[in-house]
Amino acid sequence: MNYAPIDIICPVRNGGRLFGKTLDSLSAIASTDGIKLIISDNHSTDNRSWLSKFKELQAMGWDAEILSPPSQLGRTEHWSWAFSQGTNEWIKPLFVGDKLMSDYFRVFKDILNMESVGLASGQHIIQLPDKTAVPAESGSISIFNQKQFLNENLIRGNILGPPSAALFRRKTMIDALPFDEDLPWAADWALYLRAAKNGDVAHIRRNVVTFNQNSARFSTSPKVIWTSLNEEWRVRTLIARDLSSPVKGFAYNLRHTSHNLIMKYGRAFIPKVIRKPLGSVYQALKHTRP
Repeated sequence: MNYAPIDIICPVRNGGRLFGKTLDSLSAIASTDGIKLIISDNHSTDNRSWLSKFKELQAMGWDAEILSPPSQLGRTEHWSWAFSQGTNEWIKPLFVGDKLMSDYFRVFKDILNMESVGLASGQHIIQLPDKTAVPAESGSISIFNQKQFLNENLIRGNILGPPSAALFRRKTMIDALPFDEDLPWAADWALYLRAAKNGDVAHIRRNVVTFNQNSARFSTSPKVIWTSLNEEWRVRTLIARDLSSPVKGFAYNLRHTSHNLIMKYGRAFIPKVIRKPLGSVYQALKHTRP
């Protein structure tokens, strides 16, 4: 292996068969030299059916162990504890239900050797019960300094996607922790923004992970909609503050909030024939600056 060693860290509680599929995706990785698997079990109360998959990986030669915090923790608190257990130079988050592509680490090989990079991510395929969204690939790599990264996130939202697509240099991760417990929907996004203060951010336009997004994430309940939109508004307001652009931040907040209300949540009450042209207008406006 020609890059620094990596810890794959999986926070889990009652992961069941879904986590077994996550572990099964690791069995397709050709070389595990320098890669360690750490499962942080937050005191599961199910029968841990995924243990058989874990033992299969050990039998294949994986360096793997199971850890648990001293007592049961809240979700984001557990994430913070789990990712602080890494000892290798890079930390690779992997969440229940998500699956790595077999060439994940080969794709990131060159990026891992860039000394200025503290955080890297690729694209993700969204897997839902009724459909699969596969983004287009080019393989191109973008490198952002902190200001560039903040600006891209202000304009486009969370450009890195779920943590299972990302890799953190250990020092970058430790300095950025803990996850925000009062941002259950946007804790990963806020962590990325703090991580960008400690090094460049790399993003590769290549699908590297399948993201098992529970359809409940698209709930149209007023409480869920309000929580999600409120957290996104708060994070984007923090970005605008760091960029000293409050007016610009307010304009982008209005744009993204309107889009989410129409395209993400509006499908419950706005006919598709209306939503589709509205989406086209949004995509056209997305590349303009308020």
